[in-house]
Amino acid sequence: MVKLKIPVFLIMFGLLITTQANTAETIECETQTLNKIVFRSDRAEYEGDVIRDDNVYMMNQDGTELVQLTNNQAEDRDSSLSPVKTSNRNKIAFSSNREGNWNIYLMEIEGEISGPPAQRVTLCPPFCDSDQEQPDWAPDGEGVVFQSNIAGSKDIYTMKLDGTNLLRLTNSPYDDQGPQWSPDGNKIAYVNDHFGNRDIWIIEKLKDKWGKIRRLTCETGDDANPSWHPDEGSILYGAFEMGKAHIIKITNAGNCSCDNIDYNSCQTEQLTWGNFFDRSPVYSPNGRSIAFSSNRFDNFDIWRMKGNGKRMIPLTINTGYDSGPDWGKVKVPVVP
Repeated sequence: MVKLKIPVFLIMFGLLITTQANTAETIECETQTLNKIVFRSDRAEYEGDVIRDDNVYMMNQDGTELVQLTNNQAEDRDSSLSPVKTSNRNKIAFSSNREGNWNIYLMEIEGEISGPPAQRVTLCPPFCDSDQEQPDWAPDGEGVVFQSNIAGSKDIYTMKLDGTNLLRLTNSPYDDQGPQWSPDGNKIAYVNDHFGNRDIWIIEKLKDKWGKIRRLTCETGDDANPSWHPDEGSILYGAFEMGKAHIIKITNAGNCSCDNIDYNSCQTEQLTWGNFFDRSPVYSPNGRSIAFSSNRFDNFDIWRMKGNGKRMIPLTINTGYDSGPDWGKVKVPVVP
């Protein structure tokens, strides 16, 4: 092997040229922040002779400018918009079984069709025996919370975006799923089936350590899909019972529990009515509106209503299955 000795000044000169070239190629563009909704849909299920499953879509909060972000023969779902940061662009976390088992992926805000391919961030290799699903972003945008059955039953985990700092938060023989991080980063709401049906639970961080757990709902039916209000005063969830599902709000979710005498102090309000399946509610960034999935037009579409359940309108109307909305702020370039 021949070793080449390159003078230090040449190396520095080369770095200088490279740095200047890269700087010259960097073009700053003006951006604006818009409210967007991402969701899953199978509306493109059949394309010629190829069967397409769920893909990720994005639209404006009024239902306009619908864009398909993923397009493959696997299932892409559980999409979650990252918080807006001044130092970087938005990203979308989602679950996909494109490599056999379910894993968490990250993609740029423009999606895979017009942008680079999504990158897998969970460490389970392709075709392993565990599934990693349902990601939600940390409020600082530096990590995600998700569910995994890598240890047997489904538990709640957190990790950094590069797959490091993996931390297991729950450890029970029952399934913990659907985690949602609170705006201050000190609580995570999730779903657990400890008592036979599914209930909403909360795990809290005390002195930088996760561990305080309390049960938030105690109904006989199944409760799922919790969503925090931006000011943390309330939580939305879907209540499933007797062949229908409604959206419920707990206004003082931060300090009530159904495992103690204070349960009666939990103030609940039913926001939707009728013989429909209203589910997967999510607050708008300002907390004044709610997006959700409903079969009010027979198939499931994305709907929008005021925070009090009034002025309900559909955002999508098609023959496909639209579900799992997430609502957030997105930085996009300003078009001249």
